[in-house]
Amino acid sequence: MRIEFIELLRCPANHELSPLITVASKRAGDHLLDAMLGCVVCGAEYEMRDGVAYLTDEASVATTDLIDAIDPMRIAALLSLTDASARALLCGAAASVSSEIESLTGARVAGVNAPAESMLTHELVDVIRLTPGAMIPLATASLQGFAVDERHVSLLADAARVVQRGGRVLAPLSATLPPGCRELARDEYEWVAEVEVALSAPVSLKRATT
Repeated sequence: MRIEFIELLRCPANHELSPLITVASKRAGDHLLDAMLGCVVCGAEYEMRDGVAYLTDEASVATTDLIDAIDPMRIAALLSLTDASARALLCGAAASVSSEIESLTGARVAGVNAPAESMLTHELVDVIRLTPGAMIPLATASLQGFAVDERHVSLLADAARVVQRGGRVLAPLSATLPPGCRELARDEYEWVAEVEVALSAPVSLKRATT
């Protein structure tokens, strides 16, 4: 995983956003291959192996069956990923074409719970394993594009926080449009929306002691 993306990682636990402290044991250039990631707020520890960040209990992540005929150029166009200044997160089935989108557009793409991680060229994309119901483990306003499949629609609740204003969100037709987003278009399979209102992360409130 590229250091650029590691710096954007946040603990997915249910508390205020917290960067992950990284202790690397193996690297290749600007990529970390093996490392431990720790949260200073809740004390959780996560492992990175062979460039894949496991921000979950592996057994809790359902595998996504590979869906044929996913068009990387279509996804890139719908998310307006046109050059190396863009950064996107593709979850589930769409993540299988992360490396193709990077090669075609130059955009920097991270894949979450791809159908088969062996399909991804880890030197080109950043790979995260995540429990679908968790918070998106990235810094606020760090993305220009975000896409989910049916198994990851719960992540849409956090879309307007992690995607910059003017960025785009792509989801299955059955998914509900998240707060802060305006629908741009839809067909019989999916809709694409633009983030109009940036939402902040939830803030945990604590009762003062006397």
